[in-house]
Amino acid sequence: VGCGSGSMLSVLANFGEVLGVDDNDAALNFARQNGFSNVMRIDDGCLSKQSNFRNSFDLVTCLDVMEHIDDDELLLKDVFQILKPGGIIDYSTCTHSPEENEEVLDFAITKLNMKIENINLPISCRKGIKTWQGRTYNNQIQKSCRIFPQDTNTDGFFIAKLVKEWK
Repeated sequence: VGCGSGSMLSVLANFGEVLGVDDNDAALNFARQNGFSNVMRIDDGCLSKQSNFRNSFDLVTCLDVMEHIDDDELLLKDVFQILKPGGIIDYSTCTHSPEENEEVLDFAITKLNMKIENINLPISCRKGIKTWQGRTYNNQIQKSCRIFPQDTNTDGFFIAKLVKEWK
């Protein structure tokens, strides 16, 4: 979700079939100009309306997308519908805002019955926070990863591996 220029599509294509989706025509055109023909326009909440998409994806990446979406929960519900059971959402933002990260993950756990799996990265990583402004989040949130510039000499990121439970 959010194919942007298409640069990650070429990396991900090394692991299987890739479909880039975005709601920005300029980004889609740029990706097409760079040789990525398997891209399509979407609007919030319409992925799951494509009947051939339901329960069909092994992995959906949301790399620096969620912080640009007006309704994170709507997009997450939509992505949940297109994942196969056992499928993964690679959730990544370039913000440390609990409203964009832990809050959204808590929704995925409590309302969509998803789980967060541990991720091991070769850089310093702090656990997701347990509480924020009087709100307590599900304990699974601590499996997410907060990457701080002062710890890694990189930009700041938030990363989590969400998994759709088998029913």
